Amino acid sequence: TKGWTGSMADIKIYGTSDGSSVGTSSTVTTNYNATSGRYKITQAVSGVVSSGLVLHLDAANALGSLLPPSPCNSSQTTWYDLSGNSYNGTLSSFIDCSATGWQGSGSTNEPYRLVFGGSGNGGLSTPLPTTQNRNVTFGAWVKFTGTQSGGTIFHLGNGGSNGFGAAFVTSGCATSSSIQVVEGGSTCGRLSAAYTPTSNQWIYLTLTVSTSGYTLYVNDTSVATGSTINAATPTGTLTFGGFSGTLGSFTVHNRVLSISEIQQNCNASLARYSGGVCN
Repeated sequence: TKGWTGSMADIKIYGTSDGSSVGTSSTVTTNYNATSGRYKITQAVSGVVSSGLVLHLDAANALGSLLPPSPCNSSQTTWYDLSGNSYNGTLSSFIDCSATGWQGSGSTNEPYRLVFGGSGNGGLSTPLPTTQNRNVTFGAWVKFTGTQSGGTIFHLGNGGSNGFGAAFVTSGCATSSSIQVVEGGSTCGRLSAAYTPTSNQWIYLTLTVSTSGYTLYVNDTSVATGSTINAATPTGTLTFGGFSGTLGSFTVHNRVLSISEIQQNCNASLARYSGGVCN
């Protein structure tokens, strides 16, 4: 080979001298699976704030290679962490791969994404990227679909006893189908006001946890705050699932990001999501 600039790590040639035999599609797949692990992406996607970044899940790069995940491929159950910390996610309990699990073609109307179908239909977990119960920032491109029955969006820690996260709450501490902060899996109402997102609309959701309280941002604009934090130190895992909707990307920083940094993260992949807005 010549006349091009780049790198080559492996080449295989199949066939006979008269061209009567060629490699099959199964051979291509077998060879890809045999060596793809050598070439995993270990750097965060361009534009995302790197200072303090401890977890970065990006659906378009979920396999840690240049190939996006394929719908209905039951073997693609690992979502690789791009932060370089190897907090890789594990998918579980997706019931209908035609409607949930990995979806998308990469267009703005069909971005690569992981679709959850509500309670019992789709879950994702990673090792704890941090055990801090203060000075943390979570960021996610999400879209909520249909009527919510309540359930976890994400939770850092043991859902029954410690940590904190965001959940859809349909009664008690919030109005119907609203987002609230939940501590220890059960104590909710930490935000001064619940936020009700528009159904089927991509939003960039950010939750910061400082020494003085919680702040929830939507499309890099603050929509709710809370000054009381009683969350115990997180143990266990970081979990997702229980809500009906879609996750395009998710980041965790082990510090509180500034508004300009939240805007930077929002804009980093805005072009992927039709209808998405960043200030």
